[in-house]
Amino acid sequence: MSYFAIQVGNPLVKSTKQEQVEYLYQAIKTIFPDDSENAYLLWNLVPVRIDYKYDLYVLIDDIPPLLNALLNSERGSHRVGWGSNSFNAEWNIEWADGIIKIASHWHSVAGAYEALLNSRSQLEMEKDLFLSEWKALLRKIIEAIDFSEITIVNQAELDSLRRLESAIPKLGRFYISSSSLIQL
Repeated sequence: MSYFAIQVGNPLVKSTKQEQVEYLYQAIKTIFPDDSENAYLLWNLVPVRIDYKYDLYVLIDDIPPLLNALLNSERGSHRVGWGSNSFNAEWNIEWADGIIKIASHWHSVAGAYEALLNSRSQLEMEKDLFLSEWKALLRKIIEAIDFSEITIVNQAELDSLRRLESAIPKLGRFYISSSSLIQL
């Protein structure tokens, strides 16, 4: 099996009570400041930075369709073209019998180590574990939007994100509990 995890970090969030945007991606770009903490996706133990302001606002349109496809069918396939300049990759995803397999091709990432990622391009793991890694990131986005008090005109996108986050039954390996302190 492979190693996949998402570490969400604790990015700063701007208070934007008076601001209004049309879409979710615009809210993400508005509420996260420059030079804040990043999220990291660990792809076969290689950390890939996800900048909240500049990567996530591009990636957010592709995350829900992927996760919904995985949640709503026992078997299937899906292709994602992650389109950010510093998180640019193609994932061809197949799943069946509780296992997800991803064949990736990385075009560009912050730090320019696409060759290393491409040498570890195949990922295989339990589908439920893969889904659980996304839950904390979705929760972080939702909490940041709520905290910022930004108004999103197309509220259906945020409502859909909330439903998606709650449909994933558990948190990933770094966030096994909703408590901020875990005794070992």
